[in-house]
Amino acid sequence: MHSIGRWRGGLAIALGLLATTALGSHPAFAGYASVVVDAGTGEVLNEVNADQENHPASLTKMMTLYLTFEALQKGHLKWDQELAVSKWASEKSPTKLGLRPGSSVSVRDCVLGMIVL
Repeated sequence: MHSIGRWRGGLAIALGLLATTALGSHPAFAGYASVVVDAGTGEVLNEVNADQENHPASLTKMMTLYLTFEALQKGHLKWDQELAVSKWASEKSPTKLGLRPGSSVSVRDCVLGMIVL
């Protein structure tokens, strides 16, 4: 069973993705990136374009939407529920959403933003 805190955390990520993928003029530079890390030691075994800006792919947005719809169906979220905008999310680029730390955005607007943008 998922706690409501976990769903809010998931939506914070969704908001971060929304801010990251929103209207903007900065393209992703890497095109492809990967990092392989030894889970036991934390040692980076291989990396390709690991430090290049690379915006989330459509699959990332689809999976975020899937988790959001699941949370809505289970009653962990509501369409009109307001989610706090963190400093981290407000500073993600590229974005033209004008999000300010401490403001809020509804679950509906997050979902519509991910679907449309």
